[in-house]
Amino acid sequence: MRNYGIIISSIIPSFVFLIVGLAIKSILKDMDVVSLLLYGQFLPMGLMLLVLSFSFTLNISSFTEKRETKFFDFLSHTDVSKLEFYIGTFAAMLLLFNVFQLPLLLVFLSLVKNMYSHIIPLAVASNLIFIVMYPLGVLISLFLRVYLKLMQL
Repeated sequence: MRNYGIIISSIIPSFVFLIVGLAIKSILKDMDVVSLLLYGQFLPMGLMLLVLSFSFTLNISSFTEKRETKFFDFLSHTDVSKLEFYIGTFAAMLLLFNVFQLPLLLVFLSLVKNMYSHIIPLAVASNLIFIVMYPLGVLISLFLRVYLKLMQL
């Protein structure tokens, strides 16, 4: 149940921007201002929050929990190497990220007229940023483990 809570808390900030964008679109009548606000501010901020929460929050909590439960000791008794585990986890996180990113992009771009042609470049850019940020989350989880051990001494 904890993992569902982490996933929900990771997607909430992006969807808050979406809900506020829907409210602003229904209140304001000048579509140029609404388009500029949604496409220029809310969409990039929502995407970056989604990227950061998936690459750091989910990543750090997942690997920290796995170390605390001695999951990697169990992994050493299987045919799966740590590299294969990290690559598999990365592929799963990338898939999960895209499951939430693409609907968010579709709804944001439907609020701004004639912007569907931008979905592929935005999705590719977001995925590239996620791919670059993901290893940083793994490194932070490693340093967090060392830091927690030092704090217990």
